Parts: sequence; C-alpha cells; structure tokens
Amino acid sequence: MGGWFNGMSHSGTLLVVRNLGPGLCSVPARPRMQFQDAGRRPVSLAQQFDAGTQADAAGPVAIPVEAEATSKLRWVSGEVYDVSHCVEPAYIGLAVGGDILWQSFGRRLCGPAGQPPTYTATPLRRDPVYQPASAASSN
Repeated sequence: MGGWFNGMSHSGTLLVVRNLGPGLCSVPARPRMQFQDAGRRPVSLAQQFDAGTQADAAGPVAIPVEAEATSKLRWVSGEVYDVSHCVEPAYIGLAVGGDILWQSFGRRLCGPAGQPPTYTATPLRRDPVYQPASAASSN
C-alpha cells in the first residue's frame, strides 16, 4: 500500500480538496499549509518546491460543484540523517479563503537536527467531475 508515495525512507499522500458547496469555488493552486500536534500546537515544517517550479507560479484553481483538485505531498519519513529530527503532526490545515480547513494527518516527517523537516507539494490541479457510467453513456 502507498504505491508512488512510499519507499526508500520517503513517504507522501494525495491531498484532495472537494467542492461540496452549492457553487463554483476558487482556491489558490498553492494554498498555505499548517500543521499541528495532537494538543493543537503548531508543528514547524518547511515547504520546498520542485526544481524549476516557482512558489507563486500557478494562479487560482476553479473547482466546480462535486469536483475536486489534488496535490501530491512528499517528504523524508526515515531517520536517514547523521542526527535526525522527526515530527508527527496530528493535523494538517489548508488555508482556503479566510478559513483554515483541518484534517487528521498523523504522518512522520524527518529532517536533519536543528532544522524543521521539509515537504514538497505540487500545485493543486483540478480533476474531472466524476460521472457514473450510466450518466456518461446517455450523453
């Protein structure tokens, strides 16, 4: 289990933002992420960007009703440094509009001692709206 995300002391997850509201919503392609421990105290992590990707390169993503946008998050999960510093945030928060949407997280992230562990996140990308096979064949 884990497929693309897990292996060689690395881990990751697919972040999914689904529009359950009554109308189109727009979210930043690179929303601000926050992490908290089980006591709801902030956990310090640093976001890195893939080579050739600007931090603010992508504009907002429009998500229709019942559609979703996804981002791939990856990080070092093993104690691979001479002296490692690992954290296990219980929650991840995603800044959308004036709100922060919180979700359980519970993953282990590691980095070198004296520095916050880092993670990478691809820009959110809209996925197609799901249509059951019966609806798709009637169009």
